[in-house]
Amino acid sequence: MDRSAQELPPVGEKAHSRGALGTWHVAGTKSGTTGTGSARHCVWLKELKKLGVSQSDVLLLRASNGKQTVAACEEWHANRQVQDRGLLLSRSCRQSLAAEDGDELELIGQFEAESATEVLLETSNVFVAAWSSLGTGFELNSYLKAVLDGSLLFKGDVRHLSLNGEMSELKISDVQGSKAVSSSAPWPGPWLVDSNTTVQVKATSKKTDGGGQGGQGGQGEAAGFARVGGLAAVIEELKEAVQLPLQNPALYRKIGVTPPRGVLLYGPPGTGKTLLAKSLAEELECPCELLAATDLVGTGFGESEERIKNVFQSCRQQASDRGTGALLFIDEVDAVCPKRDDASEVERRMVAAFLTALDGVHSGDSVVVLGATNRPEAIDPALRRAGRLEREIEVGVPNAEERLQILRVHLSALHHNLDDTQQRELARRCHGYVGADLRSLCTTAARATLRAGKDVVDLESCYDACRQVPPSALKELLVEVPEVRWDDIGGYEKTKEALKESVEWPIQHGWAFESMNMEAPRGVLLYGPPGCSKTMMAKAVATETEMNFISVKGPELFSKYVGDSEHAVREVFRKARAASPCVIFFDEVDSLGSNREESGGGVAARVLAQLLAEMDGIGSAGRHVVVLAATNRPQALDSALTRPGRFDRLVHVPLPDEAAREAIFQRQLTRMRFSFHELPVTGRSEASLLASHTAGYSGAEVVMVCREAALLAIRASIADGKGALPCATASHFNHALQVVRPRITAETVRFYEDFERSMQHS
Repeated sequence: MDRSAQELPPVGEKAHSRGALGTWHVAGTKSGTTGTGSARHCVWLKELKKLGVSQSDVLLLRASNGKQTVAACEEWHANRQVQDRGLLLSRSCRQSLAAEDGDELELIGQFEAESATEVLLETSNVFVAAWSSLGTGFELNSYLKAVLDGSLLFKGDVRHLSLNGEMSELKISDVQGSKAVSSSAPWPGPWLVDSNTTVQVKATSKKTDGGGQGGQGGQGEAAGFARVGGLAAVIEELKEAVQLPLQNPALYRKIGVTPPRGVLLYGPPGTGKTLLAKSLAEELECPCELLAATDLVGTGFGESEERIKNVFQSCRQQASDRGTGALLFIDEVDAVCPKRDDASEVERRMVAAFLTALDGVHSGDSVVVLGATNRPEAIDPALRRAGRLEREIEVGVPNAEERLQILRVHLSALHHNLDDTQQRELARRCHGYVGADLRSLCTTAARATLRAGKDVVDLESCYDACRQVPPSALKELLVEVPEVRWDDIGGYEKTKEALKESVEWPIQHGWAFESMNMEAPRGVLLYGPPGCSKTMMAKAVATETEMNFISVKGPELFSKYVGDSEHAVREVFRKARAASPCVIFFDEVDSLGSNREESGGGVAARVLAQLLAEMDGIGSAGRHVVVLAATNRPQALDSALTRPGRFDRLVHVPLPDEAAREAIFQRQLTRMRFSFHELPVTGRSEASLLASHTAGYSGAEVVMVCREAALLAIRASIADGKGALPCATASHFNHALQVVRPRITAETVRFYEDFERSMQHS
């Protein structure tokens, strides 16, 4: 509190009238510490004894910045040494003066403090809950009385106290004394806390800044819902389900409707559920208890049940005392009410206690319970029935427009030069990002800007941050996709066109599909001989469309435990829908979708059934997810998988023709040193010559020819011993062509061609 604005008694009034004690300075010590960490306002007595100052005398101090306060003289750390006319101050005293080491300090005079009979403290309900969780057996009032004993207080003072490693604020909201200085004016302070003082604590909802959980909220001064971006629809639902019943319960009674007793917020991590609850608490003008699930979980027998009971009783009592409603928010509520079928005995008792306490909340209590979780399926069904957490509100992954609003909240705290168009483009590229991801993106961009020696965040810094910060939903499944472009894949124009139509067009030209009332293809199957760039094409699709990319090898999904394999398939599709638009690439899909008549049932049949079910529902809720799959055994796939509506497009990826082989050779030759000077001039490029001698080679075999030639050149350079750089020659390539032979037979090529014709006429 600014003491320059505090009305202090003039020097001499209730004082010893010994006048000013001169100018001093705020001292640190040789060890670098600056004084005691006490919550009391204290000044070191040792250097003042020679001036006639005694223990517990009260001094009026004024700093060079004009702020002033009072402090009691005490002796601590008597062995410390300070410079001449240096004074050690307690932490709270330094904070009141906003004083740093070396600042001038004027000692104006001495006072006698008035004894306080009653002190009322305001602190956050989080602090009160943290104290309860310690289970010390002492009342909080008694503990704070012991902490403040001997302290000098002003009304409005803020003291800081550490509990469980967290620093909390204690505000002196009111002080009462036994008498006043005069009949005309009350004693303005300081007040002395002594053995006759009683201390009372009042818990209030603590307002937090924009950082918060959930990853949203800027660093500015916005409070309440003003610091929440992209969740307008959810905020309206919250106001209807929570704010309206608490602030205007008469409206419900008027029409004979029972207001909601409980609301469940659910959604992926980082979408802003906790931030919404904290913002709601700031908006409400009523008591709010904001608790984490761990605040209710005890270690002793019956401790959890007792804590749950006390929290609900406290909410009802606060609502009754103030004549208003009360909000009880429990974060990660699934930890308090897990499914009892799989829970331990302790957890079952805790669930029963919570349900009983919730049933005890009647409409007349005006108490609303708000729970948040990212695992709604883990909550006991009894909690989600009508009459308990009956209203469920999803806080989902934001779309492009919502991402833009969230980005604007975070960018408002940064010094940047992004205009509206650039912000929209950045939001468009952040597919699948939630609020926490966008906050991390902005922080990463800011750090990159500082490393570059710049002071303005630009679009390039944000794009670099995008590459470093993946969406949370894909962190377990995301695969680093190389920068593969269509131009990197020689030939295959027909195959490329089919992939562009199936994957790129619905994203880039969605309006055209909507105008024809046409759904985008759900799946594309790439089949053909091994080594023909099927996987490379799938990666090029993800790169060109800037879609999220999940790569799954078929065997990765199988587990020896019953049900785990099907769960793994569900998780892949769930994460893809959360991060849409997204490409799921199943390599070697025949290991997942083999013919059920030949597989003999078992886990393979169950996995296939789950895959079919997920593909049928892949386009639900407006989420754009495309399944790409590759196989060199298309005949082994179950017919249900290859029908229209699942894999809508079956694309044959044949062996590369001469033009495609030339393009592959050209790309490889640009990466290596080579010289064909011993060959006669023909007017053809080196890549063209090599392509003409590799009929029947797959793309992988063409690359292997180049690697073999490079290895021969390296071997020759080392054997020469002259230290010359390796250089591949025509003879090296001729030898490589003898070593690397085509492995795909003419019968195999005819099989794929016959399969393509059969699918076209089926």
